[in-house]
Amino acid sequence: ANLKLIKQGGALRTRLMRHAHRLHAGLTELGFKLGSEPGPVAAVIAPDPQTAVALWRGVIEAGVYVNLALPPATPYGYCLLRASLCAAHTEAQIDEVIGIFASVARNLGLIPAKPAKRVAAG
Repeated sequence: ANLKLIKQGGALRTRLMRHAHRLHAGLTELGFKLGSEPGPVAAVIAPDPQTAVALWRGVIEAGVYVNLALPPATPYGYCLLRASLCAAHTEAQIDEVIGIFASVARNLGLIPAKPAKRVAAG
């Protein structure tokens, strides 16, 4: 019976995949490369081990736990930060994770600073 429920999906699975798509899209929009399609684990690819460790430390210190995986324990020699999702997360929490990745990456110079908002001349 449990296997049948898992195969059918259901509300929790739908919610989990909605979160996965939200996180994947948000990180991709920031300019991160991800190691897979949207799923319960988002694998952010860092360019090298030093950058991966710096990003991992920054994200951890900002309150988001992610797993760090470095070669030779990774496919293709990638340096990965793996963020795991569950259906219990909220959309606000997913957005907060995206914001933390953005902030840390900007501080490390991995992505450009936010452009200043233009004020309309009046």
